[in-house]
Amino acid sequence: MFLVREKSVCSVCLPDEYAPFIQSLYAGLGLVREHMKGRALSGKTDKQDFVLADSKLVRLTVKKTGTDFAGIIEKGESTFGPGGLMQVYLNLGDPGVAEAVTILRQRGYFFGGLLPCWFGSDGMIMQRVPRQPDWDALQLYGKKTRAIFEYVRSDYMDQ
Repeated sequence: MFLVREKSVCSVCLPDEYAPFIQSLYAGLGLVREHMKGRALSGKTDKQDFVLADSKLVRLTVKKTGTDFAGIIEKGESTFGPGGLMQVYLNLGDPGVAEAVTILRQRGYFFGGLLPCWFGSDGMIMQRVPRQPDWDALQLYGKKTRAIFEYVRSDYMDQ
C-alpha cells in the first residue's frame, strides 16, 4: 500500500497490456500522469541486484532498460534455477519499459504491483514464481484489494 503525500505530475510509459488497469489505479489514488510513447531498448541496462538466498529470491531494480535486458533476466533466473522467485522492479519513466514488459511476459512473468514515485517517476513490479500461489489462502480486506487480487491472479493465469 502507498500513501502519496505530494501528488506531483510525472511522465510514464505504460505497457499496452497493463495501461487500462494502471490508469484505474492512478484514478483511485488521485494521481495525474502524462503519458509518453515507448521506444526500442537502447544502451546498457542500469540496475541493482538484491539476492535473498534463504528465500531463493532475486530482485532486480531496473532504472533504465537496455539492449542487454534479456540477458540480464536470464542471468538472474539462473541464480536459483526453476525453484527461484524473480521480481523485476521497472521504471515507468523509462520509455523502454514497454519492450521490457514484453520480454518478461514471454518468459512467464506477471503483474505484481504499481509503485508510485518509486524511481521519482512511478514503477511497476513484474514477477515469476516457481509454483502457483495458494490463492485461497490469501486474506483480503475491501473491494479495492479484491479487485487488485483478481487482476493479478488473472494475469498469472494468462501466462
